[in-house]
Amino acid sequence: MTPNTFEAIVLQGRTKLGTSSSDAASAPRTSMGLSKDGKEVAVPTPTPAEDVASISYAELGYFYAIKERNDSEFVSMAQDAGADVQHGVWSAGALYEKGKFNIGAIEYYCEDVINIAYAESKLEVPLADDWKLKFAGQYVDQGSVGE
Repeated sequence: MTPNTFEAIVLQGRTKLGTSSSDAASAPRTSMGLSKDGKEVAVPTPTPAEDVASISYAELGYFYAIKERNDSEFVSMAQDAGADVQHGVWSAGALYEKGKFNIGAIEYYCEDVINIAYAESKLEVPLADDWKLKFAGQYVDQGSVGE
């Protein structure tokens, strides 16, 4: 059994927005302490949490064809969806993340076939050491377009 396979061109990446507290220090800092026998030893410092925002552009691309499981030939994305046209699917999406918050959206568009928009957001609020409150929301809109 083979998985679904696509013919596509896609741009993906991630970029940080600003600098984190761990980037601020140009030289590594070490703390010194005393061992039980009175000798100086280096004290490990905890790794700082990532506090910088980032944006991931998950998909900017065009998916022309698909080969379904166990099929031997690629067909256009529109044909696979049941339309009598030879179109691919355009996609564009991004995800913003900072700490325990994120929000993202993605859009899929196939001329004369379908348009899908999806968005989600998540937030985590710590209440105590072992307790966290998580909020999450999702939205999707799908509809026919063109012919």
